[in-house]
Amino acid sequence: MATPTSTVSWNISSSSLMDTSTQSSPTPTIGFDVDSYEQAYKTALAILFSGVIFFGVLLNSIIVFTVYRRPEMRTPCNLLIVNIAVGDLAVASLGAPLRIIEVFVGWPFGNFLCSVLLPILEMFVTVSVVTHTTIALERFRAIVRPLKTRLSVSNTKLVIFAIWPACYVTSALPIAPILKVQEIDGLDRCYPQWPFDLYRPIYQVYLVAFFIAVPLVIQTMAYFKIMKALQNRLTPMCALDRDALSRALQNQKRRRIIKTLAIMVFAFQVCYIPRGVMLMCRDFQRCSCLQMFCR
Repeated sequence: MATPTSTVSWNISSSSLMDTSTQSSPTPTIGFDVDSYEQAYKTALAILFSGVIFFGVLLNSIIVFTVYRRPEMRTPCNLLIVNIAVGDLAVASLGAPLRIIEVFVGWPFGNFLCSVLLPILEMFVTVSVVTHTTIALERFRAIVRPLKTRLSVSNTKLVIFAIWPACYVTSALPIAPILKVQEIDGLDRCYPQWPFDLYRPIYQVYLVAFFIAVPLVIQTMAYFKIMKALQNRLTPMCALDRDALSRALQNQKRRRIIKTLAIMVFAFQVCYIPRGVMLMCRDFQRCSCLQMFCR
């Protein structure tokens, strides 16, 4: 007989690790100290997020500062990269500290900031995803369709200004009104009060579909066509060609670009596919009407 699915909260606790309230037979004793495990989990999480804060703030600040100080670097692609850096900088400087505070002391900031800050953090993540996708499309148009009008600096700024409110409306606004401070496992948590069982899985499926799956498909297709176009432009070498050195340098540069693009696609997949899978599995298990499909 399948065991019941335990409730998953934002933090690991003894009640979420061991749910035996609905089992009729006695559970054998396991040599496992839940309190020690929870403390180790909190410590590891604090160390991990401390690293995120340090390196995230440092590296993204360098990117923003470099482009700001050097006007010649303010190309459309670099401006989009700065937009990603700003979003990641916000996550590192705001999201990671809030996560550490939440793990150790709960949510001490009240209902208002609960409904404001957490949706904004969700917006920061989606801004990064959408901007990555915009870069892929911009590179596709520049390399595969070079005769078409390229994105200008002024138009790039308009795109960036449009990305932020669009991401808030599409990713953060659906959850902002239902975020409330609730007591979970003895601590106050900023957690949504789902109006009905299907609200959460519908919301998470929507996020995974439009901010993970669709961007992944678009980026993969764009970079694949870019790599194919660059591969086709590799010039055959001829021993008697007077421009052999110049052609060799061009080929070497194009090969480096191909490798870089392949790494970008792989990195996006590694970072976002596990997140999407975890969201789907966790939230479908929480939905009582869908538990039969998740056992």
